Amino acid sequence: MWLVNKTVVESACSHFIIILLLLFCGCSRSSMIPLQGMKAKDVRQSLVGVVILIPEKKIEFNEHLYRALTNEVRENFYSYEGIWDPMPILQKVCMKALEGRFHLKPVPLWVALEQTAYINIVSDSEAAYNAARTRIGPDAINGVSSYAMEWSNAPPRKYLSASPSADMLALQRLGLDLVLEVSIHGIVYNRYGSFIQAIVMAYARLIRLSDGSVVWADRGVGGGKIIRGVKSFTELEANDLALIKKHSEEALMSLFGQQGSAEVERIFDKLPTE
Repeated sequence: MWLVNKTVVESACSHFIIILLLLFCGCSRSSMIPLQGMKAKDVRQSLVGVVILIPEKKIEFNEHLYRALTNEVRENFYSYEGIWDPMPILQKVCMKALEGRFHLKPVPLWVALEQTAYINIVSDSEAAYNAARTRIGPDAINGVSSYAMEWSNAPPRKYLSASPSADMLALQRLGLDLVLEVSIHGIVYNRYGSFIQAIVMAYARLIRLSDGSVVWADRGVGGGKIIRGVKSFTELEANDLALIKKHSEEALMSLFGQQGSAEVERIFDKLPTE
């Protein structure tokens, strides 16, 4: 696994502070883009194509060090592209949530489309998403990572409200009414003292293919179980990334409402289907 970036941030602080990411997001519980131009029953009765994006294939590992007069965040980014693919578990838990919890009629586009056509749609969308990102460094005082700061304070609103590519609009030929696009914004491992926790942040948007408008959008966060007795990223990635795979999958399942902490803001909690 390759180290691609490293940042050390210090902030003055006279006391010991731990604020978990799951409790940090001071965002409204209303959707980022409330359902517009449709009724919930129309969503439930529509044929919905599903696309999943991982625009930046990196893990952010943060060590939060609390000292007498300062807090220090040691932030490292590791690329997992070509080493580990979280997409199979993402596809599985996403489809299960849409069918089981929301009783939709989801069509997995990674199955419905020819592989090259699907890869082209995903590549175009991921590039557009990354172009709309705003980079923010970590908040050392509150122990919040860069990905978390971006997710909470600077979402890619221009992308989330933009019309999709022409290739995606052409999916009407499959008889689809809507496309639900899920974007994984970041996977973060935070080490606080003697424990580590995996966090996954994501956005979702619902696109009406007849006119290319975004009729709903929101965000969510999922958390894995606390990992104890692990003190470094080297230990996490040992044994063919066994711990990373296990705890990242727990966080992804939590994101879609399968398991995990009760504090999460699941990605589809405000998906309007009733």
